[in-house]
Amino acid sequence: MLRRLSFLAPTALTLALAACGDSTDPGSDGGTPDDGGGACFNIQGTIAVGGVQVERPREDPSACNETPQSDRTICTEIASDFSCVGATANRGTPATVTARGCLVAFGIDVPTTAEINVALFREFNAQGQPVDPGYDVNGAPGQQANNTPAAFLGSQVTRAVARTRCKDEGYYEIAGIPTETPLIIRVTEQHLGKTERIQVDTYQYNVALDNADITDDAGNPVADPSTCTAATCFVELETNTISNATFLTTATTAGVSSIPGQDDLYDGSGQGHIAGRVRDCNYRTVQHATVGLDIAARKLAYFNVDFGSSNAWNFDNPRPFASRRSTNADGLYSAIGIDAPRAGQAVTIGAAITPSVCGADGVCPCTELNTQNPAWTAADTGEGETIALGSRVAFVFPDSVTLLSFDDNTYVAE
Repeated sequence: MLRRLSFLAPTALTLALAACGDSTDPGSDGGTPDDGGGACFNIQGTIAVGGVQVERPREDPSACNETPQSDRTICTEIASDFSCVGATANRGTPATVTARGCLVAFGIDVPTTAEINVALFREFNAQGQPVDPGYDVNGAPGQQANNTPAAFLGSQVTRAVARTRCKDEGYYEIAGIPTETPLIIRVTEQHLGKTERIQVDTYQYNVALDNADITDDAGNPVADPSTCTAATCFVELETNTISNATFLTTATTAGVSSIPGQDDLYDGSGQGHIAGRVRDCNYRTVQHATVGLDIAARKLAYFNVDFGSSNAWNFDNPRPFASRRSTNADGLYSAIGIDAPRAGQAVTIGAAITPSVCGADGVCPCTELNTQNPAWTAADTGEGETIALGSRVAFVFPDSVTLLSFDDNTYVAE
C-alpha cells in the first residue's frame, strides 16, 4: 500500500541541506580479503542500483525505534525489516478526494505560509515514465506554463487560518486528487513577482494518499472509497516550504562557499539540492544504508544521530558527520550543489544495504585492524552480499530543493 510521505522535521531538513563530507573513494569492486598494501577489507566497491553506482555498506543495518523523552526523541536500536524489497505492490483502487492540509515553513524569515502556491502532479505518465513537474520560470507571474501539463492535477494559493489549526497559518485544499497514486508536490511563489518572493521552489517526491486515510469533511473514516467524490472525501497532507535565506545559508554551512546563480534565485540559473531519509519496510529510519546519484553533487553526506540516550544529539536535532560513509540511525542523507538546466535535471538516486557483513557465524574475513582473520575459513550463505533497495528518478531544478525519501513505496515492484 502506498504511504504518505512523512516529511523531514524542520531542523532535520535544514541540517540535511547543511551537510558536510562526501562519498568519494568507494574502493574497487569485490568483498573478499585483499592483502594489497597490507590491508584487508570485508566490504568494498559499489553495487549497481537502477543504473547508479552505490557504495556497498560496510556494516549491518539496524532500524531506529523512535522513543520520546522529556526533552528529545532518541533512537533505540531494533532489527531492520527489508522483507518487502522486490515484493509486488499491493495498491488499492484509486478514489477521487480533496487533498488538504497545512503548509509548514522551514528556516528563517518566514512570518506566515499564507499566499504560497501548492500544486500536485502525477509522478509518472501513462507509460510509467517520470514526469517533469517544473514550470516556465520566465512566464508572467501566475500564468507560467507547466513543463508537463498532462501531469498537473491542481493547485491553490494557501489561505490564512488560525494558528490553532496550522502553526504557520497557511492552509490549502485541492480537489480532484487520486488516491493510491504516486504524486509530486510543488511549492512555489510563482504567482508573485520575483522581487516579492521569499521562498525557494520545493519539490517533494514519494508522496501518495492512502485509501486507509480517507475521511469525510468532519474527519470520520470512510469505509468504502468507491463512494468518494472530491466533495465528500478528504485526505490530510501536510507539506513544506523553504525560505530563500535558509537555502543560501545552508550551502555556506556545508562548506560550499557559494551556489552559482545565487544572486537571483528565480531566473532558472543555478544549482539545486536533494535531501531525504532511508527507511525500512516498517517505515523506521535505518542506520548503515548508502545512497548514490547518477550525477555529481558538490557534497554528499550523512548525519550523527546514533542509538541510545547517551548520544550527544537526538532524532530531532541531527548534525552532519563528515567521516560517515553511510546513514546513521536518523537515516538522513543530503546532496548539495547539483547542476541543473532551467528545464530541470532528471537525477536517478539509489540506495543499498548489506544485510550481514560477517554471516550467520559472525566471523568476518578481516579483523577490526584490517588484517586477515585466521578464524575465517569460508563465507556463510549470503555473507557480505549487498542488496539494492531500489532507485527513483527525481527532477532537480536550479535554486530549488528536492525531497526524496526511500521506504516501502520504493522497494516494491510495480
